[in-house]
Formats: sequence, C-alpha cells, structure tokens
Amino acid sequence: MIRSMMGRKKVDKNTLLLLHFDGSLKDEVSGKPYVGSNMSYVVGKFKNCISFSGNGYVKVSGTNAINESLYPDYTVDFWIKLKSGVRNGIMSKGDGGGSYSFDIMEEPDGRIFFGLQYGGTRGDAICYFTMPRDQWVHLAIVRSQSRYWKVYVNGVYASGFTSMMVSGYYSSLMIGKYRDYGLSLNGMIDEFRISNIARWTSNFTPPARPY
Repeated sequence: MIRSMMGRKKVDKNTLLLLHFDGSLKDEVSGKPYVGSNMSYVVGKFKNCISFSGNGYVKVSGTNAINESLYPDYTVDFWIKLKSGVRNGIMSKGDGGGSYSFDIMEEPDGRIFFGLQYGGTRGDAICYFTMPRDQWVHLAIVRSQSRYWKVYVNGVYASGFTSMMVSGYYSSLMIGKYRDYGLSLNGMIDEFRISNIARWTSNFTPPARPY
C-alpha cells in the first residue's frame, strides 16, 4: 500500500471515518475537525490518544457512518483502555431519546453491552462480553451479510447476534459517552475507525501500527 511522507498508510477507499487523536480531532477522510469536551491528549497505544475522566466526549456531528441502509456490511474498530473500579459509557450513535441507536456501554456487573435500537425496541439485537481493564484492548464490531453481528476483543470472537434491525441514520456519534444518560468513559481511546466493509469475519491478529 502507498504510504504518506510521514510513513503512515494512506486512508483506504473503504474507510468512512478515521480519528488518530494525535493532538487533534480531525477526521482523516473528510479533513473535518470535530469537537470534544473535558478530554485531553496523552501517550496512547501508538502515538497520542484521547483520555477521558468520566465527564467528557468527542462529538462527530451529522454522519452517515454506521448506517445499515447505506452500508449492509461495516466495521467499527478502535483501541481502548478502560480504568478499573468505575462504570463506563463507551460510545453511541442515534437520537438522544433512544428511538434508534447503536450503543456500547458497561453494565453495573462489569459486562460490556452492545446493542441496537429501533423504534424504542432492541429485540434480538443485543449481546454482552467482557474486556480486560488497565491495558490496551482492540475492540471490533463487524456487521456482515446484512444480518450477522460479531464482536472481537483483541482479535478473538467474544459475542454477537443475528438481526435484521436497522439502527443507523444521519445522526451524531458520541465517543466516550453513552447517549445523554450521564454515563461517560473513564479511560483512553486510540485509532477510531469506521469502514464500509466487514474487515474481519473470523479471528484475526489486531493491527500492530496506526491505520
């Protein structure tokens, strides 16, 4: 693959959104800078990353990334480091009232919840998994063949479900926060990417360099 002058891979044609968090909130695909609140830049998995302390977020306003109507297959993947001893909101996309949404958050028992919602109903579009704390973890959520959803933790299948539910529309994406319910991330996120293909459909080795 062709590389940039700085040695980083050029963004491939299947990437819809890419945030390196190397000192800015610029999307490498559109060039658009997004906004964040109560966050900071610290040493990350590869270079820098964003760090949250339970009351911050990055808002990607008005995006069609994560839209099953446009992209029957897609992948959301990033590196995350959760702090121990606290409950975390990780990300969500959709309307604030929850009529339709794509959500990742932590339950009180420590399990991580991933689910979709349409018309205020989740139906069969939910699953749970676990992740280590206080270490970098690669998390990937993959939709393939318009109905199969798989969650990979460090490249290993962790959970999933089969559903025809469509949750994505043109709406804002919140990174580091679970909708408007006051549940935010205590931890760090690096190399956040959304793609319009199923990048993995079986166990894989997580990327060893920035995208």
